[in-house]
Amino acid sequence: MAPYGEDDDDLRDYIQNLPAAALSVELVEVFRAPDKKSRVSQRQFSMLDPLTEHLTKQIPETLSLRVLVVTKLSGPLLQFLGAKYQMDYELWTCRFKTSDREWFAGPLLQGGARFFSHFNLSAVDFMRVTAETPAAYTDARKIGHTVRLVRLLDATTRGKGLDPRVFVIRRVSGHLRLDGRLWTFLYFPDPYHNMDDANFVSQIPANAQPQLAAWIDNYVGDGSPEALIDDLSNDGFGFVLKVLREIKTSWKLFLNEMEGFLEDLTEDFDDEALIESANWLHRKFILMVDYSERQLNYHSRFITYLTNAPSQHGLCIRPTTFERDLLQERDAMVVVCSRFLALRTRTSAILDTAMNLHAVRQARISQNMMELQRRDAELAFNQNQSIKRLTVLNMVYLPATFIAGVYGMNVADNGDHGAWSLWSFGLVASLLTILTLALAMFRIEIAAVYSVKSYLQRHGSSSSSATRTTGGKPPWFQLVDWIQKERERRKGRRNSVV
Repeated sequence: MAPYGEDDDDLRDYIQNLPAAALSVELVEVFRAPDKKSRVSQRQFSMLDPLTEHLTKQIPETLSLRVLVVTKLSGPLLQFLGAKYQMDYELWTCRFKTSDREWFAGPLLQGGARFFSHFNLSAVDFMRVTAETPAAYTDARKIGHTVRLVRLLDATTRGKGLDPRVFVIRRVSGHLRLDGRLWTFLYFPDPYHNMDDANFVSQIPANAQPQLAAWIDNYVGDGSPEALIDDLSNDGFGFVLKVLREIKTSWKLFLNEMEGFLEDLTEDFDDEALIESANWLHRKFILMVDYSERQLNYHSRFITYLTNAPSQHGLCIRPTTFERDLLQERDAMVVVCSRFLALRTRTSAILDTAMNLHAVRQARISQNMMELQRRDAELAFNQNQSIKRLTVLNMVYLPATFIAGVYGMNVADNGDHGAWSLWSFGLVASLLTILTLALAMFRIEIAAVYSVKSYLQRHGSSSSSATRTTGGKPPWFQLVDWIQKERERRKGRRNSVV
């Protein structure tokens, strides 16, 4: 048979692009030991030969669990692990090419309620097998999962005018294998050389990734009974159960954080702050709640899949010792899921309240704008009337000013005011003033006539129809009557505005 991966073009190209010598593997092993402090052993490998020698030698009787964390992958290491643990080709191609197809996700509590890891349990490798994968690597179907280290909610930004942030630090693909009688977990972290390439990364929390050996030691360390080590030797799904329990606890703490944030938003914030938060509630908070509820459903489906493994026609390994515990965790997740649904309903109600407050504020703004427009119209009308009065006043004083100027120039030129007496000045000034006012009134009448014509044109009235409707009066008399009515209407409108 050809070396592992050589008969698949995609996998062969990927192996050739990997470095041939550089590798880094952390090995964590759990033993059944009288001294509880020496249960967990940790070693680091940077060369393939020592690692190969260690993994191929006879498994000690006291060894219960083995975890391989591959932080730097090389081509020969990939071929060795793939052949030893019967890994399907698609486990590699799916992870490196279609890793967005991850089904089961949730936070894994690390360092308190505000720091989380994101643990994905994936059944992708159960469902698909590439045609190029030899039968030797598809006979024994195994379980795979993915770990994401995440800070799901950064609650420290509350009260600072910032929205809570979501962080994804790195992704780790993992696979559970049964090496003879030994349960083995393989983890393949995806290191981000540029953290901007990671999903949703804006800031990186310090010390977000704990040591895996410390996490395992916390599980099987000093305070753990010896029976747990025996159960792990018989059923590696006890490790999966530990993960699911921490996921459930983390979801509960995360739910408490969400509920606390919602309490602060509804009780300690004023209406303006609640309105400003409507966009965040709609776009991020509800989406986050939906995501959380969906992932819990995925976990429940995943446990159902594991516990129904006999009906999968031998396509995967199944839990035995921890089957009942897994079913209890599934029921507990259903309860947490119902709390998320209740939180979403409450958030939707608060969002509706915020939108109603926003509508009321917009209505008040519109009312104020209408009031300002009315005042502007009133001011413009008063200014127009003042300009008209000033125009009439100028027309009254203009003839007298003109005649006074002519009279003064004649007196200055002749040195005698006998030819231009004050009586003649007053008479000429009066006549010119009367003539000017007559011209002004005629101009006003002409403007009224034009307005009447435009009115008749707008209403489709002709001169003949106007004559009939006015009892045989000619259009000019009808026009004069309408002018009088129009003056009275304008006078009444000015009085109402003032």
